[in-house]
Amino acid sequence: MARFLRYAVGSAIASLVSAVVLAVTAWTSVVAPAVASVVAFVAGAVVNFVVYRFWAWRHTVTRAIATIGRDLAGYAAIAVSTAVIATGATYLAGRYAHHAALGSAARTLLLEGAYFGVFAVMFAAKFVILDRYVFVHRRTPGTRDAGKRLSGAAD
Repeated sequence: MARFLRYAVGSAIASLVSAVVLAVTAWTSVVAPAVASVVAFVAGAVVNFVVYRFWAWRHTVTRAIATIGRDLAGYAAIAVSTAVIATGATYLAGRYAHHAALGSAARTLLLEGAYFGVFAVMFAAKFVILDRYVFVHRRTPGTRDAGKRLSGAAD
């Protein structure tokens, strides 16, 4: 349960970063909604990976340096899949906002809702995938702790 709570806090922090970036880019209308979505995603994803790996799953740099590439690849696959869906939703919301001639505030709220709606739906699924398949300690030859998470059984 403690790991899930740290995951939730990490998600909230990354969501706040993404929300601010998306709001600024959407409000100014400097870039297309899909581009704003990608920029917001990248900002949140960097925060997410660092918080998840080193705090939520308590992997240390020295104990897990050999697995950081594998962890990053697994996280990236999940994150990019979610981002593609979120970008599509934001794009469709942007098209609707344009055709409905929504003002900046309404357009921004609609884009934020579409973007974060996808992440809300993916929240629980992402935790299970990260916990069971991405941030697990893999057995290497000569070790006895196959399948243990680096943070230990107490989490």
